[in-house]
Amino acid sequence: KLKGEDIPEIARIISVADAYDAMTSNRSYRTALPQDLVREEIVKGAGTQFDPKFAEIMRKLIDIDVDYQMKEKNSVTELAGKNELICGKRREKISDGIVITNNITKIHMKAKLTENGSEKGRGPSLLLFDSLDGRYHNDEKTIRDLVYSEFCEVWLDGGYDSADVRKVQVKTFMSDTRKEPADRDIREYNIEAVKYKDHVLISIDDGHKVIEVTVALSDSSRYTYIGLTGEYCHISDVSIEKTGRVITSDYISRIEDKISYIEGPVGDIPNLQVDGHLTEYTEGIPITNRLNINFHTMSLPTARLVWHCPYLVIYSSNDGRVKGPGYKEYVLVRLDGENTDEEEMSENTLIVDKKADFEGWDAWKAFNKKGYDCNIKFVRKGNIITTETENFQIYLKNTTKILSHDPKIYIALTGDQCALT
Repeated sequence: KLKGEDIPEIARIISVADAYDAMTSNRSYRTALPQDLVREEIVKGAGTQFDPKFAEIMRKLIDIDVDYQMKEKNSVTELAGKNELICGKRREKISDGIVITNNITKIHMKAKLTENGSEKGRGPSLLLFDSLDGRYHNDEKTIRDLVYSEFCEVWLDGGYDSADVRKVQVKTFMSDTRKEPADRDIREYNIEAVKYKDHVLISIDDGHKVIEVTVALSDSSRYTYIGLTGEYCHISDVSIEKTGRVITSDYISRIEDKISYIEGPVGDIPNLQVDGHLTEYTEGIPITNRLNINFHTMSLPTARLVWHCPYLVIYSSNDGRVKGPGYKEYVLVRLDGENTDEEEMSENTLIVDKKADFEGWDAWKAFNKKGYDCNIKFVRKGNIITTETENFQIYLKNTTKILSHDPKIYIALTGDQCALT
């Protein structure tokens, strides 16, 4: 029986790719698994089920794919390949979620009210929620397993029902595109939806008036999906478009204060709150002969995974900033004991030593939730940089050999769902 590198390389690649495809594809007995569970299975199988080299490459691809674009998709996922939705009783039919980000999403649709005998409904609505698979759920086990959270339901007549939000504000204006519909029983809607951190803005234009709904969420870390639904209505001619227009912080007027876990004393660099995977970085700190960085870290209340913790990145750039002009990334080290490097630019050796008294990853997550003081030491000798830290019985030592001559090398702190002060 062949083992290790005796197995042809193409077979080792196919092994991890086939496992990913199986886990992320819809089956008759289940839908595609959530991305974080897929990632966990790939990591657990490295060195046993999968070649460590190709498991690591797959892990990197998963980390880059923050919107889960690699999974199997139908032609129009949200409406299962159709462009209409026939709604009876409330919540009887709900489309798959349309993810809302800082890239403005346009939704066009038509809707006609229907009746059930003498019973009339409120018409079409938008359900705002989050879940690991981007779908609506209403049974307790699935809600728990897929971390389903419901924020609010926005009716296209301007009403709303809130569940887990801080505030909802509704404003109404006259439409700039006033026109009489060809069929008075059918309303045509042009909707724009966008999210910036803890605020969502939805604009609903029905050709007569524009309704702007601003929603202040309870945190900045969770995703926001919109499910198309309603009560006794026929939704048709649905089209969904990501416009490519990315908003900045001043696009949505705040209706509640910013959610912050970094108030208090500030050290040599500004405090940092990282609401999602690599969404924020500290300013760059030059690495000279010896450097010590001390900071306090705490994972955010929404954090639930092992890798919701601080990371550090070693890099160079013309202006000393992450992603600045001439940016070169040599290694990204996570404090849970994983690293990502660019093989063409550097060679990295990571040593992870879990001490005998290591209590397991559930205890690690609890330790991060409680918060702790962290110390990271750097030693630079020419083009070789050694990084050392120990936190909660996990000792990390990463040695980076930079393959080019870059006199100014920087380190910046980042992470996933954590506060650094």
